[in-house]
Amino acid sequence: MHKCHVMVALMGFMTVIYSAQSKGLSYCVDTNTCYCEAPNQFEGEILLTSKNSNKSPQTVYLTYDFANRQQRFDYVTDNITIIEKEEHGVFDQYTINSSTGQCVFHAMSQPMEQVGVPSNFSSQTNFTIGGELQVTSFIYPASKKDDSGAELIFTTSRCIPVFASGGSDDHREAVYRNINLGITNPAVFHTPANCTLTEQ
Repeated sequence: MHKCHVMVALMGFMTVIYSAQSKGLSYCVDTNTCYCEAPNQFEGEILLTSKNSNKSPQTVYLTYDFANRQQRFDYVTDNITIIEKEEHGVFDQYTINSSTGQCVFHAMSQPMEQVGVPSNFSSQTNFTIGGELQVTSFIYPASKKDDSGAELIFTTSRCIPVFASGGSDDHREAVYRNINLGITNPAVFHTPANCTLTEQ
């Protein structure tokens, strides 16, 4: 089994497994093996909310392609696109501002990890959503005093993310919607030629 992480939230909205900075994403990779691994290619939406914040919910369009070691996140409200992909043995992150056309990139310190359910959960429960969708909830204990722990919900048969919640200083939730397997347009991973190299 591979090591894995869970895409929970992005751009200042993170849980205990996934973290980010305002200029882009940086992974907190879980060192545990995966209980199950998500499909290598899928795309859809993530609705991000923070219950202890005045920020409005954020919609992020996700294109995930682990088969080719690349992923893309489009932040609708902020007009920011983040593309992370491996080229020539280096995993780079590109941040593109669609309003200004500015593009910067830097090398990531960690290679891309596969989305999945880390195996260090404390309990799991199977149930049905909408009368038909079989899902499994995984509960993770708090890792420190001010941590609320985390819950991940994935489909039982295909290990596709459905929901995630948690956080140390804030309670955050991510709902995965309209998830489709495969990549509709591989060209979405193309990056501008005029990107500027920055420090991580």
